[in-house]
Amino acid sequence: MVVVAAPQIATTGSALWLVAGAGAAITVGVVVALVVVKRPSTGGGTEPGAASRDAAARATFKSLGDGGCSAAIARVVLLGASDASIMNTLEAPVLSRCNADHWSADVIACCTDATALSTVHTCFAKLTPAQRTGLDSAIKPILDATAPSAELRATFAP
Repeated sequence: MVVVAAPQIATTGSALWLVAGAGAAITVGVVVALVVVKRPSTGGGTEPGAASRDAAARATFKSLGDGGCSAAIARVVLLGASDASIMNTLEAPVLSRCNADHWSADVIACCTDATALSTVHTCFAKLTPAQRTGLDSAIKPILDATAPSAELRATFAP
């Protein structure tokens, strides 16, 4: 996954769209997919509130890939879109640790349901000491070689 801009959630009729922000530059050869989730009709012509749209977006992420590590880490990467280049670099090693270390369903659900990057730190706090050590060893060289934002560094801090 390559994050090119902060994603936005937009609705049209009964469809929910995850779209890249305005002015997103896409390198030739990179394939960008739009994810569409069909919402049931709410009747009466009223759109559901923000909470309903957010719940639908989280359901979309849960349905990606295997519904486990892939969806959870995709969500974390999207939440860190303000540090897109670093998050793109972190995605593969974090996904690898999630799969190799068999993160618990609780950690995966926490990451998938996270609403802000600042809440992901709470999810990582649920890792076992061995899982945390594996994650730290995978991401430390990347964080040390780059200049992540304070929020991103705090998210991945032990």
